[in-house]
Amino acid sequence: MKTMRKISIGIVTFPISTAGNIPTSNLITILYAISKDIYLITGNQGYDYFTGDKRIKVIGVMHKRGLNILMRIIRYIYTQLLISYKIIKLAKDIDIWIFFIGGNALLFPVLTVKLLRKKVILALAGSSLEGFTSTINNASKIIKILENVNRQLSNHIIVYSTNLISEWHLQKYMKKTIKKYL
Repeated sequence: MKTMRKISIGIVTFPISTAGNIPTSNLITILYAISKDIYLITGNQGYDYFTGDKRIKVIGVMHKRGLNILMRIIRYIYTQLLISYKIIKLAKDIDIWIFFIGGNALLFPVLTVKLLRKKVILALAGSSLEGFTSTINNASKIIKILENVNRQLSNHIIVYSTNLISEWHLQKYMKKTIKKYL
């Protein structure tokens, strides 16, 4: 029986709240079986939660939300630049990067991975657009553009239900889309 080569995987989430810990942990459990090393770039409650997890190497990026729209945008860009810096530092250690919770709108980190000639997988656990529009109505157009650019740049897109392909307007990315349960 031919054995599968174990790969090093990097997972990127935007600094997550407690609600993102279980889905991220489930993804780590799945990937642990096929990877030799798993690196997780996350922050806030996600960093606190995963720091003791022996299956992964956790890299922290803390994020503070701004009080007004301008500060939110500046801090969002700053957090993306920090994540990109961490990706560059890990470049030689990672084969594939998976962008998970909040990762589908992280343009600078996705561009960084592409410039490093590594594979980008978007594992869509939700829509950044939905999360952002509930707090910043004016940002919805920008987030939509970021998501679409990242979908174009990605090598693969993973969704957990075929219904989401039409709901999230992924039809034009069908060749990249993998329908799996995460």
